[in-house]
Amino acid sequence: MPTAQAYVDLYAGPVYLIHYRYSMILLHIGCAFLYGTAMPVLFVVAFFAFLILYINERVLVCYYYREPPSFDEQITMKAISLIRWLPTMCLPFIFWQMGNRQIFETETYILDRASDVKLSGHTIETAMTHTNPLQMTYNSGPFFLFVSIVTFYILKWFKEMVLDDEEEEDQLCEGLADYYSALEENDKAVLIGTEKYFLENYGIRTFQEAQFERLQKSEGADLEKIIMGVATYRPMDNLRYQQELQFEPPRLEEDGSIKRDGVIFISTVEQEEPVDESVGTDKNQADIALIALNMSYVPHDKRATLNFDTKNGNAVFTR
Repeated sequence: MPTAQAYVDLYAGPVYLIHYRYSMILLHIGCAFLYGTAMPVLFVVAFFAFLILYINERVLVCYYYREPPSFDEQITMKAISLIRWLPTMCLPFIFWQMGNRQIFETETYILDRASDVKLSGHTIETAMTHTNPLQMTYNSGPFFLFVSIVTFYILKWFKEMVLDDEEEEDQLCEGLADYYSALEENDKAVLIGTEKYFLENYGIRTFQEAQFERLQKSEGADLEKIIMGVATYRPMDNLRYQQELQFEPPRLEEDGSIKRDGVIFISTVEQEEPVDESVGTDKNQADIALIALNMSYVPHDKRATLNFDTKNGNAVFTR
């Protein structure tokens, strides 16, 4: 393999596609709720389907798939919102299924000829005869419950859209805290460590002084108010870019020191035999990827002196 990341990708397994799992979950729940009244065995089937899915995903995520990226909560909350509506959506189906007289009343119709149409006695007219509030029967409950829920949400929508004089909230508001407070502690440590490291070693500043000071003084927010996933638009803050470009960001430790994790080893020694990692990684080569992507932040007098060949201890900037 030409790079270490290519070797890792060779044995890392396929990518974990989480949206397929959510679609499978919604399929099992939807089938059980929509048709479970007429076929109660579907609830048992759905239970075993979830049990098998749970065991299968636990094992495969640990031993087969590559480590999933950091997903945010958007797809999870969307799936939960859809699941919330499934019981309401199934009520008309239950009303229709409970009104089937051949199933629940064993009422049949005799055919005089083989060519006669087989009648079920299950029509809208016969089903609606059971909706009399004074003579409620087996399929009255689903009907009135569905009407009550729909009426409730219509009145709620009417109140919010017509009678509520308060200004609508900004559509960009996601219920998060202030940006600097909404950062995860690990992301914040990487941002601060990277900024300090490149400022001290190369004179490169990507934050304004006021912004960087605000970042350092910010306090963490509650778990439900933090940013899930990549919190910036900077490419090197994304794990996939770090893996592809073999970059390891400096991190601010609790003791105030700035260190790298030391997981990625980069060597510029040209030889056939494996390089002894005890000599240490080429830090200058590790820094070039981020410097090249942030060329606009490099001082003008240094841009033309950037050196990509750091073997034998060559400096990143020639002067």
